Amino acid sequence: MYVYGELEIKAGTSQIGSVDVTSLPALPAGTNNIGDVDLASVPVVGAHGNAWNAAAVLANGTSPGIDCQFTANVTAFGSVDAATDISVEVSQNGVNWYNSFLKAVLAGAGHFYISVPNLGARHVRLSSSAAATITATIAGKG
Repeated sequence: MYVYGELEIKAGTSQIGSVDVTSLPALPAGTNNIGDVDLASVPVVGAHGNAWNAAAVLANGTSPGIDCQFTANVTAFGSVDAATDISVEVSQNGVNWYNSFLKAVLAGAGHFYISVPNLGARHVRLSSSAAATITATIAGKG
């Protein structure tokens, strides 16, 4: 028996029953519009000096790792008081770190800026090739 008509559902949570789905047809090749997704917020990473804040960094010293999960575009920037190379290192678990081969080479005191677009790793930290006093921020969004 089929009943036709209207079903009124009041605002709030309504349980109408359960539906068992045993199979779904494959999506055809090409562009498939499955619906709209509205992002309520995008995580933002970074506070001033979160990597180093006027820190006396030794040669081959590393900053703390910064969790950049869900942050696709990351930058590292700051200042040094002596010649050094600032390199970006990445990690998925915050334990095993790998050189990204992105670096800023400073011949003396100055500022640096390194962009890491389309970051896939969860954690980012910096390393310094030489001893220097460094203030550095790792920041990112979207």
